[in-house]
Amino acid sequence: MNTISKFIFFLALLATACTKIATEEEAPIKAKVLVEVTSMNNGIVKDELTLFANTLYLKRNVVTSPIPAFITQVFIKLGDAVKEGQVLYVLETKEKRALGSQSLLQDSVSSSFGTISVKAPASGIISTLDKQQIGDYVLEGSQLCTIAERYVYRKGKFTAFGNCAELRTL
Repeated sequence: MNTISKFIFFLALLATACTKIATEEEAPIKAKVLVEVTSMNNGIVKDELTLFANTLYLKRNVVTSPIPAFITQVFIKLGDAVKEGQVLYVLETKEKRALGSQSLLQDSVSSSFGTISVKAPASGIISTLDKQQIGDYVLEGSQLCTIAERYVYRKGKFTAFGNCAELRTL
């Protein structure tokens, strides 16, 4: 008898828990942005706006290694101002390193054999410094650093097609 009364109590509890209490009616959700659905049409864009503009940007020169070599001297650091022709790096070839300084001391002509000075191609500021450790081995064409030249100024004409009403207000 006791189990039957528990079972009936459980069914009554379950029946009352599954019903929804309607205290308030739910208000319809209003759209915040008005959306208009339209179909696609084939045609020609007739609206055109021509703007005259001036641009100002940095010209960058990438300094690369002319040969595979070891870096023996670095004369620059990030943010340094350099002039065109200024020596940035001194590189030493594998051949010179293999021969060492013993055989090269006798001949003044061969004293500069295997030593390459990498010079700045233009005046500017060192904006990136990729290789700065003495003793690093660099391959031919490896980027050593980047020189950002002074600003380059250009005048030009820009034409925008399409709905130009927004551009006219700028």
